[in-house]
Amino acid sequence: QNTSADEGYYTCPMHPSVRSDKPGACPVCGMALVKKTKIQSASEEEIKNLQQVSLSASQRVIANVSTTAVTRQDINKEISTVGVVDFAEPLQTTVTSRFRGRIEKLYVNFTGESVKQGQPLFDLYSPDLVSAQQEFIIALNSLGDSLFSGANQSLLLQASRDRLRIHFGMTEKQIATIKETGKTQSTMTYFSPISGTVLTKEIQEGQYVDEGMPLYKLADLSKVWIYLDVYEKDIRFILMNHPVQITTESYPNEKFKGKVTFIDPVINNET
Repeated sequence: QNTSADEGYYTCPMHPSVRSDKPGACPVCGMALVKKTKIQSASEEEIKNLQQVSLSASQRVIANVSTTAVTRQDINKEISTVGVVDFAEPLQTTVTSRFRGRIEKLYVNFTGESVKQGQPLFDLYSPDLVSAQQEFIIALNSLGDSLFSGANQSLLLQASRDRLRIHFGMTEKQIATIKETGKTQSTMTYFSPISGTVLTKEIQEGQYVDEGMPLYKLADLSKVWIYLDVYEKDIRFILMNHPVQITTESYPNEKFKGKVTFIDPVINNET
């Protein structure tokens, strides 16, 4: 009796109160009785030893269940967007005239030319530059003169030296040459502050320039910036130093790698 109850019983789908230990027809409505198996709970030992879910082929079709092996992996979201290549702002510099004078000679005289750091750009003549050199030579010659105190001599020499270096942009090597020779130079050579490419050239030989006038604009093109337009819905997925992969129409078979270095804090209202 107990064994039969554990294995299940037959009942009518329309009248669950009808039960029978063998198949047949429902005495109320005449429908065929359906066997109902008693659901047994798994023991703790069985649950502990259970490693996977096992379904037959027909059960998998009926349940519409698909499975896959569990693996550890990174979950990434790929965002596709378009951008514009431009010069990297920190790698640009403008060479300006420190004082009024005349361009005597151009060593770099066309746009697009590549230059190295320390390469001569132009020679500049200025009476003010010659006067500043003369003051420096006078200060040098006054050292040891009994008419001036040692402290005053040192201050005068340092002031004239700083004027040549800071205001006129002379290098330590150029100042040392004046000190060794004791002679002024009518023209002074100025050098490129960075290695890069000439973007603009605003001067010609023989041209007079004023103080603060832009002469060259240089940029180091070894690294460039790409300004990418990202939709507002994707902003939360973009973080600093995230990797970026770039493809271009010019080089369709080559992929360039970069990283996010700046996120604009202002959203473009139009887009």
